[in-house]
Amino acid sequence: MLAPEDYYRFKDVTDPALSPDGAVVAYVVTSNDRESDSAKSAVWLVNWDGSDARAVTSGDNANHPAFSPDGRYLAFLSSRPADSTAQVWLLDRHGGEARQLTRGAGEISSFSWSPDGRRMLLVVGKTEQGESRSPKPIVIDGYHFKQDVEGYLTTDSHTHLRVIDVATGAVTEVTTQPEYDDDHAAWAPDGKTSPT
Repeated sequence: MLAPEDYYRFKDVTDPALSPDGAVVAYVVTSNDRESDSAKSAVWLVNWDGSDARAVTSGDNANHPAFSPDGRYLAFLSSRPADSTAQVWLLDRHGGEARQLTRGAGEISSFSWSPDGRRMLLVVGKTEQGESRSPKPIVIDGYHFKQDVEGYLTTDSHTHLRVIDVATGAVTEVTTQPEYDDDHAAWAPDGKTSPT
């Protein structure tokens, strides 16, 4: 018989990603923490045969793992510290700590590696705003003006596309029209274009 305490024993497994050589699977394990009364997620790696399962992130929420095309890096989204916006982090599979690739680029909801592994396409939402003593009024300018979890939808709520150079961190704006959402983009096979 299930008891309320069993809720904290449940673990949810999502976001599987296969390494390019097919030998390793990255995935996300989400559990519920009794102390903080919140869900926590971590990226795990396991060999294809089920051996050597291990967490490669801990402490902060992490999700959306994706291997670089050459398999050397594992990228993922994480909010570190917990009250910050989600950014892309890179973990070198040869060892070492994860390093933050994107900074202050706004809330990143998804990303994808270019075919050559030198760039990433980012889907970026609203940027972090400093707290204001007198908040600006909310201007309603569309039929769909409010959404669960998100709250009021304004021009700051729309998502746009950016490309980041993995080696240098240089960011290029791809789409900027404030009245539109840009999402679900994909790289062309030659890596030269990214249609929306």
